Amino acid sequence: MAHWQEVGRYPFPEYNGEGRWYRHRTSGCEIFHLYNKNPENLFAFCFVTPPPNSTGVSHILEHTVLCGSRNFPLADPFLHLLKGSVHSFLNAITFPDRTIYPAASALPKDLFNIMQVYGDAVFAPLLREQMFEQEGHRLLVDKQGALSIGGVVYNEMRGISITHEYVESEWVIRGLLSDTPYRHASGGDPIDIPSLTYEQFVSFYRQHYHPSVGRIFLYGNIPSRRYLQFLHKHFLQGVTPSEEPRLEIASQPRWKSPRSLIRSYPQGTQQSHKNQSSLSLCWLLEEAKSSFDILCVEMLSALLIDTPATPLYRAIIESHLGEDISASSGAECELQELIFVVGVRGSSGERWQQFEELVLSTLKKIVKEGIDPELMEGALVQLDISQREIRALEGLRLLRRVISGWIYRSAPQNTLSAVTAITKLRVRLTQNNRFFESLIQKWLLDNPHRLSLTVQPDPQQAAREEQEYQKELRSRRKSLKSADIEALRHKERTHSAMVAQPAGPEDVAIIPHLKVSDMPRKPRQLHYQRQSRSGVGATPTTLLRLERHTNGIIYSYLTFDIGGVAPAALQQLPILCNLLSEGGLRDMGYDLLVRAIAKVGAIDAAVRFENLIEDPQQLNCRLVLRLKALESTFPRALELLEKMLLEVDFSHSERLAQLVRERTNELRASLVPAAHSFALSSAVAPLARSGWIREQWRGIAQLSFLLETTPATLIEQLQKLYQGIVRGGIRELLYCGAAQYAAPLLEVGAQLEDKLTAQFGAPSASNRLDHPTPSVPRHSSYIIPSGGNYAALGLPATPCSTTNIAHFTAEMVLSRLLSTGVLWEEIRMKGGAYGAGASHASNEGAFCFFSYRDPHVRETYERFQKILKQAAAQPYPQREVNRTIVTLSGRECEPLTPAQEASGVLDRALSGMNNELRLAFHQALLKCRATDLQAAARRLCRALEQATLSVVGEESAIQAAQQQWPQLGEQVTRLPL
Repeated sequence: MAHWQEVGRYPFPEYNGEGRWYRHRTSGCEIFHLYNKNPENLFAFCFVTPPPNSTGVSHILEHTVLCGSRNFPLADPFLHLLKGSVHSFLNAITFPDRTIYPAASALPKDLFNIMQVYGDAVFAPLLREQMFEQEGHRLLVDKQGALSIGGVVYNEMRGISITHEYVESEWVIRGLLSDTPYRHASGGDPIDIPSLTYEQFVSFYRQHYHPSVGRIFLYGNIPSRRYLQFLHKHFLQGVTPSEEPRLEIASQPRWKSPRSLIRSYPQGTQQSHKNQSSLSLCWLLEEAKSSFDILCVEMLSALLIDTPATPLYRAIIESHLGEDISASSGAECELQELIFVVGVRGSSGERWQQFEELVLSTLKKIVKEGIDPELMEGALVQLDISQREIRALEGLRLLRRVISGWIYRSAPQNTLSAVTAITKLRVRLTQNNRFFESLIQKWLLDNPHRLSLTVQPDPQQAAREEQEYQKELRSRRKSLKSADIEALRHKERTHSAMVAQPAGPEDVAIIPHLKVSDMPRKPRQLHYQRQSRSGVGATPTTLLRLERHTNGIIYSYLTFDIGGVAPAALQQLPILCNLLSEGGLRDMGYDLLVRAIAKVGAIDAAVRFENLIEDPQQLNCRLVLRLKALESTFPRALELLEKMLLEVDFSHSERLAQLVRERTNELRASLVPAAHSFALSSAVAPLARSGWIREQWRGIAQLSFLLETTPATLIEQLQKLYQGIVRGGIRELLYCGAAQYAAPLLEVGAQLEDKLTAQFGAPSASNRLDHPTPSVPRHSSYIIPSGGNYAALGLPATPCSTTNIAHFTAEMVLSRLLSTGVLWEEIRMKGGAYGAGASHASNEGAFCFFSYRDPHVRETYERFQKILKQAAAQPYPQREVNRTIVTLSGRECEPLTPAQEASGVLDRALSGMNNELRLAFHQALLKCRATDLQAAARRLCRALEQATLSVVGEESAIQAAQQQWPQLGEQVTRLPL
């Protein structure tokens, strides 16, 4: 400890631990360790990186520091680190004002391996110019001499910046904080990124990444002394403070009157742009100096806009000024200053005055009449649950709380303590029962720092920006001499040669890895009680009981068989789920229902399925009612659950229409950010019944159904569908919590079945999904205006079953090995895509390749097949296979939360998986050999004739790909963004 000064210790009983704040004596680096008993340890290197412009320098730096460092000079140490690690989290994230490098693992040896590589990356990166050009931007020259711009970050931002949601969220912050560094695009604007020079890039690193201005957050049960010794020895020894002044972000000068701002996003020229705008009222509040400040804004959001039970939410929806609440609505608490937003999407700019008047008049009414006490009660219950609940990656959540104050002018403990903030809030509410009404008056009604933001579609924007892009490239081309062009080609050849040269065994060996011998010999065992009792009809009800310490929270699942649902009705099930928890009851409107649920905890519905492990062709499909409650509210939660099942309201067509619009907008908003998932779902759908079902529930097929459906005609169909499902009786009843609270649930389950039978009649004869799967196109193309391409290739593969354990396991290992190896090298490093991978879908029995934000389509499909054929021709070195085995088997090391355990037990009940079978799969994994992977690749090569192709991308790229892959013209659809 001689090298460290202890600044202070702070008890945090709510986290069962203690905060320890240290400062390195010579370098000045600060460390905060939240020490507790959680074995899922986490560290994070954090740096203040306010953007000086919109070139994306902090974002490009985040990528490039992980491309080689002093002690790990490989081109991609991050990729090799992914192999042979059992991390539960490993990433790097650029925020508007900071960059963090967090990692979590339940194995201390693994965590220190990662810390050694990450610390060297951030404190001693090579920052090679070639890597800057690869990750940031570079000029490319084709065979005809035409220029284009490449670069991973450049392609990423071209892809994401076209979406309505991105433009809206960006300009809420940039507009309100217009006189601070927040006015710039921290991720980078594609227009500005190419202007960033290598010298500016290196200078930014030197100013912002020195240990004296960095902060390190630690979490978990590893002793502080061990961390401090490690950090001093490897990174801080001999380091002196930076000569650069400590970075401070100036507060935004307050406006004297509200302002307005209009921004646009590109939309396809063939789409209607009517009512495709969002309108947002945005307020800048005050600095986030403590956890109490943050809690007040979060509570204000919960009381005003977060759910259909809140007054602003309902006023906006019932005004019909738009389709639903905008994604940016609510509280933004992770910047230096707090922000609050109220917005509507699916509107038009002509409605601005009406919208503004509606919001302000509703706020005035709330201040005058007061906040409904039941709404306040529900918000406090939700606050209690959020504080109690044992969650996965708790360290990551607390990192974000600590760093949101620590990087500014606040001590790290100030924004961490939830208990202190909650206690203070309860005292404040006792002293002043109109506390939040006074905040509404102060922060919103009397606050002139308000921005009126309109984000609207521009059908010509994509074409205009492409013209400007080409014009700039032609101008730059004219300024280049023949020698310049040849120099660019030479540089690209050099770069291609560098990425084509794989790291040798001796290079990879310097990356610290775990060994197979470090892994557990047996998989995690989930211990629970299982019994059957006579249920409705011939099928018994399965009782699943987990007696766990859950910190005073109870989790329960109640399921119904949906295997007998006709294929034509499957697409209706997600809307039925929304209707059950948000549609209202016969004597309770939807807002009152949402309010009643909040007062007891959470109740919602979902659909899920599992293939039977003994017969993968058979599915267990379920409608699942999920309940989460405090022990004190559990009896009332059960009463409400029963009421919801017996009295669901199918008569409110207007509310149903609203739910359809909300779900449509959610799917549409996720099209570009998660386009690879949509492409994968579409590619898998023709290969297996389960894949087809997933596509109907969560894929583009679901979006198409929602866009085409008429809520008025859907009501009768949903009512008939629901009655057919619940008359089949309860199939599984799961309880997770303290032992003494299980009995009421079991009693309610038995009584509920009798009531359901009395109300809806006896069950139908069969609920097994025996209907044939409708034929679907094997290949599909989906056009988006711009934003890169997302290609997927699907192959029939080995399903998860008792008869194919070795084959299934080998394909699973192969998918992971390809994802962290040759796919990354070929499609990301060489092809310039943001990402690529392979997946082995156990439910579907499908093996898939995919690319993410990819400038190519045709070349990518060629690379997919080339990579698979190479794996079939030549076995991978066993050392690479072993590292992949470590990664996969390491999942057994991750601690499970009670909610995860409950979900896992239900999965096992539906699939028939038991502890003995899991042991067989785990042992097969540990024994997997390189020759097994080669055999798996050969099986998949034989299936290439049955391959399915799916792409979400730009029209020009898809058309070019069709010249070689005409299958992509089989079904071409323009997606509505």
